[in-house]
Amino acid sequence: MSISERAPDQQPVARQPLGDRVDDCIEARPVQLHGATIGHVEPCWKTLIDAGVPAGAVRPAPTRLDLSRVTKAIRDLGPNAASVEPDQVEPLLAWLRGWRRHWPRSFGASLGADGDSLIARLEARRFDPDRYLKLRRIAVENLSRVL
Repeated sequence: MSISERAPDQQPVARQPLGDRVDDCIEARPVQLHGATIGHVEPCWKTLIDAGVPAGAVRPAPTRLDLSRVTKAIRDLGPNAASVEPDQVEPLLAWLRGWRRHWPRSFGASLGADGDSLIARLEARRFDPDRYLKLRRIAVENLSRVL
């Protein structure tokens, strides 16, 4: 098919560049989406990614772990566990379970009941066991460099 030919089911598309700072009008407060408030999840997720949660593109393993920031992120994320995106469940669950299984004293001292509670909430959600297993290996490797 050449560029000038269209598929029989193709619809015309209107395009408009958004370079006129329209985004500046959007409020930075938490956004309501499908009945769930997602305000605290994004900063927590960024902190956990920096701590070695195996999500997204391949990147170098962390070289240090800021336990106070990680503890705060887990504590803040606990009540908002339902707002964790479906594709974030496996990486976070793999990282938390890997930490608890291989370094139980460190897990207990750093995350304790907050970590256990978040694991229970994530386990109640649907997740892909094959993806989880692969991510668990990566999570344990990342954690082994900083714990």
